[in-house]
Amino acid sequence: MKTLIASVFAVSVGLAAGAAPSEAQYWVGFEGTEDGFLLNVETGETWMTGVCLRRIADLEGQGSNWVSANDTVEMIGRTPVRLRQTFRFDLTDTPRLEVDNPDRGGVQSFHLVKRPCPDSSVCEVVSAQPVCAD
Repeated sequence: MKTLIASVFAVSVGLAAGAAPSEAQYWVGFEGTEDGFLLNVETGETWMTGVCLRRIADLEGQGSNWVSANDTVEMIGRTPVRLRQTFRFDLTDTPRLEVDNPDRGGVQSFHLVKRPCPDSSVCEVVSAQPVCAD
């Protein structure tokens, strides 16, 4: 399962610098781990956690429904691979994430936990991770 999650979340987007990950309002992710996302719903900035924080495409939406549409080309060895992934965040009391990647079988759905930042210890730990180099 971890391999699946890692492959689903393997995406990068070169974006201009903006607010710091420590300014996110929410961390949403998997219970008992630091795997997930930092979301800044005021600026739209989204950071995916992992070995380092990777900025992905800005959020669009309002209320409890937010979307980050990503379309990048990544190098896998010496081969360029196009990654098209749309992350749909449902930030209700029972948060969910849908990841749509038409090149990898379509939509996958995950139940998540949501923690408000900066009041949660996971936010402090995750936002202190280094930012990935582009």
